[in-house]
Amino acid sequence: MEGTPIRILVIEDDDELRRVLVTLLEAEGYLVTAAEGGSQAVQAAHRSGFDLVVADIRMKGMDGLEALEAIQTEQPDVRSLVVAGYSTEADSIRAIRLGVSDYLTKPFRLDSFLDAINAIVAKRRRELEKRAERDRLRTTLL
Repeated sequence: MEGTPIRILVIEDDDELRRVLVTLLEAEGYLVTAAEGGSQAVQAAHRSGFDLVVADIRMKGMDGLEALEAIQTEQPDVRSLVVAGYSTEADSIRAIRLGVSDYLTKPFRLDSFLDAINAIVAKRRRELEKRAERDRLRTTLL
């Protein structure tokens, strides 16, 4: 499991921030797909599976939480990190209901962002390892 690349979808409408996040994550060895909006992100999720979605909340059209909800219908095991410059109590409640793994407020430090990503990824890897072990055990027993 350790060698399996983690696939991350970054949904961010700010071109500069999106570029920085993608560059940072790729430098850490993650496979990254970028989307500038919610609809584009959902289309990307139709084409490929992801381990983690990083989503900005406030965007024109489909917001990040709407996109995350749509992605979760197809990929229920996907983990998520929400980043928001401004959010309402309703947004926070929606995020909790969606089971968001972590939440960062803009502006955030890049090391805080990476710490959050790495914590989510470590948990995801443990889940994948447990699932693989269960599958191996099931196969052995059958």
